[in-house]
Amino acid sequence: MNNPLRAAIRQMRQRPLVTTLYLLGVAMAVATVMILAIVYHTRLSDIYPETNRSRTTYISYLGAKSPGRLRMGYQSYQYIQQWTDSLPEVEVVALVNSNCPNNAVEMSDGELRVAISKAVSPEFFIVFPYKFLAGAPFTKEQFDNHEKVAVIDSQLARDLYGTPEQAVGQPLTRGGLVYEICGVVKDASTVTYEAFADLFIPYTSATGYDEVDDQGIGSYKAYLLMKEGYDIEKTRKELAARVDRTSATDGVWIYSVFGQPFTHLEQTFDPEMVDNAKNFFDEDDIESPPSWRYYLVVGIILLLVPALNLSGLVGGNVRERADEMGIRKSFGATRRTLLGEILAENLTLTIFGAILGLALSWGLIITWSDWILAINGGENYYNEDFATVVTPEMLFSPVVFLVALAAAVILNLVSALLPAWWALRHPIVESLNSDRR
Repeated sequence: MNNPLRAAIRQMRQRPLVTTLYLLGVAMAVATVMILAIVYHTRLSDIYPETNRSRTTYISYLGAKSPGRLRMGYQSYQYIQQWTDSLPEVEVVALVNSNCPNNAVEMSDGELRVAISKAVSPEFFIVFPYKFLAGAPFTKEQFDNHEKVAVIDSQLARDLYGTPEQAVGQPLTRGGLVYEICGVVKDASTVTYEAFADLFIPYTSATGYDEVDDQGIGSYKAYLLMKEGYDIEKTRKELAARVDRTSATDGVWIYSVFGQPFTHLEQTFDPEMVDNAKNFFDEDDIESPPSWRYYLVVGIILLLVPALNLSGLVGGNVRERADEMGIRKSFGATRRTLLGEILAENLTLTIFGAILGLALSWGLIITWSDWILAINGGENYYNEDFATVVTPEMLFSPVVFLVALAAAVILNLVSALLPAWWALRHPIVESLNSDRR
């Protein structure tokens, strides 16, 4: 049997134009699929600081209706406290007050810099385990005492005081209020938008954090860190029962959490929440987002269409080698042996093209990360001052490499198998006379 690598190199030398076109076709197809794979890897896999995605569930939206009135939004402080206390299967509950403006922070030279801010409970740093470069998260005691303390990221620490170590214990002026920096964390990417911020403060440090809304709508979200091997249906059933009891006690408003809490996968695609909201509000004009099946079909099409085009190049190569195949058949080579050699040679070329495609996809994502990583809602929710940082763990992953390998194998099979099998069906005499036709 011929060495596939040597055969592929020989083919490159003998047919440089066709081989180059084939490699470019493979590279473009693999790069397109890889971009989708990397986008969803960053959205779904454990990425710092959202390294607990597989165990994190989300309670965000609340629906409320009464005769002639419909409301939907985040949840009030009272209700989310009441509904998430001691839920089954839940290890830790972190609350975030979304009503936290991104006030400018005053730099040492008097300049102002916008800081993406989050108002959180102390448990936030358990659900999202940020790496502390200096200091520590604010304590439960500081939280309960409404102290004005802050955790900041290392970039903001360097902008303010030069190093993370020098920033701890120093004052920070935000929105006219002075906070003491208690900790500095490693920077995160805006892709992890549930956890990302420059500055974290206790939500109890702001006035009005516990204002009562008699309709249940407020500004709070809950992040639940579930127990290992959790049964989410137990949590959903208990939460739904608590919400129903609140509706029965209220007597005016009927509430729904639309089947929450949702897993990270459900939160990313969330068609179930949309369907549940339609049923609760009896509204059909709520648009459903595309499901993961839609993007799977897109990925398959992006592989199959170029594979069919590439099969023409492979078919031409096989036809040119028909006399060689005929001679080898006459000396006892079986159709299976010849087919295996053609597939192996083509797979070698395809892997070369896949490597080019992988490098191309990395280059495109690094260059246009703000645009590419916005596919299916992974947008940078902030402004142009906060570019989407691409970290090595987003690009270098076993999942990403397996997708690249699978794409190469599928391209090889689809583009080479049919033309090779068809050419090898010809009788020996017909193959030997192919050049004379």
